[in-house]
Amino acid sequence: MLLRKDLPTNAPDGFEFIQAANSPNCDAANESLLPEIPVCYVPADIGSAAHPYRRYPIFYYGRTKISDIDWIMQRLACLPDDPLLVHHVCVEYERLYLTTENADKRKVANTWLNSVAMAYKALAMNKRRAVA
Repeated sequence: MLLRKDLPTNAPDGFEFIQAANSPNCDAANESLLPEIPVCYVPADIGSAAHPYRRYPIFYYGRTKISDIDWIMQRLACLPDDPLLVHHVCVEYERLYLTTENADKRKVANTWLNSVAMAYKALAMNKRRAVA
């Protein structure tokens, strides 16, 4: 036996719901899909020989036969070709990896990097779909 509950009389119909979802004051519809990447201090001469951009994190999990560097490089490949963005992502990955107190520091840093990479990958897919 199925239970059925009627909607109240003042419930919006489908058109009103779509109109409300697409309105500019609807925060959920207009939220950015990209995660917030903290902007770290960069010297004025960033990108020079004295202060080059980071292309990968310096600190990451690595043991004799196990290392995360290949996985990290695959995730960094999903980011746009903006050296400053990659630099900030690498610095934030290192900060998460080095400042997490418990044994899950590898998991915390890798989960964050994966979410950033997947967000940029989804954005790139949406742009390709919009063009096609």
